[in-house]
Amino acid sequence: MTDSQDTSPVGIMAEHYSICANWADDVEIDSDFEDHARKTCSDFFVKFPGVCLGFTTEQLEQCGHHLWLTRQGHGAGFWDRDDGTFGSPENRDNFDKYARKLGEYWI
Repeated sequence: MTDSQDTSPVGIMAEHYSICANWADDVEIDSDFEDHARKTCSDFFVKFPGVCLGFTTEQLEQCGHHLWLTRQGHGAGFWDRDDGTFGSPENRDNFDKYARKLGEYWI
């Protein structure tokens, strides 16, 4: 990530999406990937208006991680979290379905 951190909800989620991509798949986090992460997380917020804006920083961080893990099919992700982790079981299940529908991302 760059030296100047974006502390907006989308920025926090995108940072942790990128951290997870690097950790899980050795993705090089360059400006192109940062743009991808920001767009992916912004689209997630648009898809679920109002839900993510109420999340704590920890929930946003987890959301970024789980979005990457679920879309990449790593055997971990939204679906393996407790019912209340993302506000409700319905949110968790909807997030899981959305991430799986995105499909894998490869550079």
